[in-house]
Amino acid sequence: MKLFAKLSTLFLAAALFLTGCGTSITGLTLDLPQTMERGSTLSATPEYAYSGDTPEAARAEELADKLDLSWTSSDPSVVTVDGAGNLTAVKPGTAEVALSSGDGKLTASSVIRVVVSPTGLTLPQTLTLTEGGEPQSAAAVVEPADATDYIVNYRSSDDSIVTVDAAGTVTPVAAGEALVTAEIPGKGLAATCHVVVKPALKALHLSEDALTLSTGKTESLTLTAEPEEAELAGVVWSSSDEAVATVDGDGTVTAVAEGKATVTASVDGVEASCAVTVRAPAPAAGSGSGSSSGSGSGGSSAPAASTSYGAVPFSDAAGSLMWWGIDSTDDVFWATLNNINAYRAAVGVAPLSIDSGLTAIADQRCCDMVVAGVMSHDGYQTPEIIAQNWNSAQSVVDAWAGSPGHYAAMTDPSYTVCGIGCWFEEGGATYWCVTFG
Repeated sequence: MKLFAKLSTLFLAAALFLTGCGTSITGLTLDLPQTMERGSTLSATPEYAYSGDTPEAARAEELADKLDLSWTSSDPSVVTVDGAGNLTAVKPGTAEVALSSGDGKLTASSVIRVVVSPTGLTLPQTLTLTEGGEPQSAAAVVEPADATDYIVNYRSSDDSIVTVDAAGTVTPVAAGEALVTAEIPGKGLAATCHVVVKPALKALHLSEDALTLSTGKTESLTLTAEPEEAELAGVVWSSSDEAVATVDGDGTVTAVAEGKATVTASVDGVEASCAVTVRAPAPAAGSGSGSSSGSGSGGSSAPAASTSYGAVPFSDAAGSLMWWGIDSTDDVFWATLNNINAYRAAVGVAPLSIDSGLTAIADQRCCDMVVAGVMSHDGYQTPEIIAQNWNSAQSVVDAWAGSPGHYAAMTDPSYTVCGIGCWFEEGGATYWCVTFG
């Protein structure tokens, strides 16, 4: 019995050996690239290892079909693969592509990294720095924005003028000009930036160290740098007393009231100053007579008040055969305001200030009277007083003060602002208007 059993076992093993003989697939390999460019595709073909001689193509395909092979991607959002082994690179990242037999006994895989090659490189066209000043960035812009697997190398054409670090930060060293170049090695991409380093500002100079102006007059100051090539950026103008003199962003000084003030220009802590003295306009000789009319009524006689002359500048119109108008650059304009305020001060009423809108109305009212050829309140919509043929601010305001209705309008405490107009021609004719609000 024992002998029979052993013989039976040997017979069975032999039968199995004979049944399993022939060629079979014993292994799989994949030859895939380590990287793929985004958007690219390829067809993967596995390599097979056989238990015997490599079969003919038809037999090899038959053996492969029996394996029931399937393709998978660990991250289809990065790399997709279909049932035929066609791969598509979708976005930057890494994914493992695998091929496995149906029974899981045979498998092969490869890790693929999807990359995006840079196609463009730009730098700022120009960069302006100041000697000893703060560094600025000239970092390159790479296209597309999500490009991968690259480095940008920077260099300066003259390190004695500017230096540049690995991040593209440019540091000024000395006044001069240089080129900063950015390059992506192996990609044929490069760009340059023209860098200008201006000399450091050592001093500022104003066109005038001192000014003397009459109230209402203006004067423009010019600012220059030392050295001349230094940059004048961010100039800050200021007045030590804006009640005396103001200055705008262009350096134009306006005299407001008698007194002294200092106008200063400043750039990055470097300053230049001008001493400004404001005086009342000098009285001019002359006399005049005329008539006046007001849109108010009532009032009482005016107390005495000290008024300044403020002559109408008839010489401006000489030879022109045209009517001219005063504005805030003329002494007579401010003398008119000051004279009205003198009468207001005499009775303890707050002074009026100039309103540009009311001044425009007063100017138009004078124009209307010139066109009509007669002094008239026709068409007025704003409280006003008017006059004709007075040759100075003193004479016209004193005449208004001598009329109860005009005086009441001039000293009305409910009025806080006014506008002033006066049109004249070289023969001495004038039309006056003061509007109130």
